[in-house]
Amino acid sequence: MAEVLRDFPQLTMVVNGKMESIMKRTALVANTSNMPVAAREASIYT
Repeated sequence: MAEVLRDFPQLTMVVNGKMESIMKRTALVANTSNMPVAAREASIYT
């Protein structure tokens, strides 16, 4: 999750001809309770 939070703000996309941060249109949800590391990595949805 830390890597996603570090990398996502740098990503941009064009919206109505204007460059916008992808974070303005992204919701991050992560459920990491009682999961092994590999499963935690796979449980990140955007």
